[in-house]
Amino acid sequence: MALLKTGEQCWSLAELVQAVVLLAHCHALCSFVFGSGADVDPPQTPRVPLGTPPGTPRRRSLDSSCEVACLRERIQKAQEEKERRGERLLNSQNLLYTDVDEEDELVCAADPSRFDSDPAFGYQEFARREEDHFQVFRVQDYSWEDHGFSLANRLYSDIGHLLDDRFRKVAALPSPRGPDLKRAIWNYIHCMFGIRYDDYDYGEVNQLLERGLKLYIKSVTCFPDATKGPLCPLPWAPLKPAEKVHINVLIMEARLQAELLYALRAITQYMIA
Repeated sequence: MALLKTGEQCWSLAELVQAVVLLAHCHALCSFVFGSGADVDPPQTPRVPLGTPPGTPRRRSLDSSCEVACLRERIQKAQEEKERRGERLLNSQNLLYTDVDEEDELVCAADPSRFDSDPAFGYQEFARREEDHFQVFRVQDYSWEDHGFSLANRLYSDIGHLLDDRFRKVAALPSPRGPDLKRAIWNYIHCMFGIRYDDYDYGEVNQLLERGLKLYIKSVTCFPDATKGPLCPLPWAPLKPAEKVHINVLIMEARLQAELLYALRAITQYMIA
């Protein structure tokens, strides 16, 4: 909460909530993009002109006035480009050192590591932490419905309604394998972030989620950037396309809500301190 301290660079609570919402969306979308394969460009099929059988080369003619005009235009542009190259060649010596400085600035600007104050920051296994450092986030003590929604709506106008509408729509989505599996996936994702539901039997997670599916969910949820590397392929191949999209939507929304719960609870504690 150092950003809220008084000073020239201080933030308001509304600005902080807006930043938290943006960051949470960015993190959640990373999981969806990498998990669903949306970052892979689909193979492009060659375009076949209308009326031309596949595999038949299209004959072009320069008899039409349109194509002759286009050819003249290309020749003129080539001549103009040649003249511009000559002018740039004359000025290249004067701009040599300036170009080097600009390249250095571009390289520096393209390196995001200088903005990272904690390179080792990342996901930590909640289940493997020492008990002294691990405190369970109980939904009964702070939930989206009873606490997060009202605070977000109060500090960031209407965002609470928009987010709540998203969560409700995801909860109402028909699950290909039944509502029990959907709830198990949602609670398993929250469990990986240390969020627990007192009224849920977590034994159902192991009963309903196969080991391969759990590995897939954990990879996409906690390490989405590593799923594309050769050392960490996605381990759950039998998913159908519809099931894969459905699970990745659940991952995206559950991760979004988990991050919002932690951030909004911290803001609440700051406000009442």
